Amino acid sequence: MVDRVARDWTLRAYDGVGAIWDTYPRRCPVTSQLLAGANTKWILVPKAIDGVPVRWLNSHYLNVEPLVARTYGDVPPSLPFSHYRFAERARRFGRSDRLAKHLHKVIDTSGPVPRLADAAVSHLECGAACPSS
Repeated sequence: MVDRVARDWTLRAYDGVGAIWDTYPRRCPVTSQLLAGANTKWILVPKAIDGVPVRWLNSHYLNVEPLVARTYGDVPPSLPFSHYRFAERARRFGRSDRLAKHLHKVIDTSGPVPRLADAAVSHLECGAACPSS
């Protein structure tokens, strides 16, 4: 999963004008490097593994992950996909998920729009920004 962030690090809402990838061109591992979160998600899973029904623990983990390696020999490779989490949704500080618990440590709210703090982003190893269309 590749987090997509606004060029100026703000957590502004997508206004629907232009392509979303132009609005959030930075490709950075914010979730894994700043928030100590999982940067993978299961997309396709069987109904059961070794007779154990598969249940989602959250959007990143399954109840049967220890069985995956035993049954299939290895965890399938992780494929990169754009993740637009650091926009309007990230501004809702009343949330109780892992993002909300850690975001306050890396956010700067001194301006009109919250943004990822300079001290936090200086530690990110971002990939090249996506080219404009």
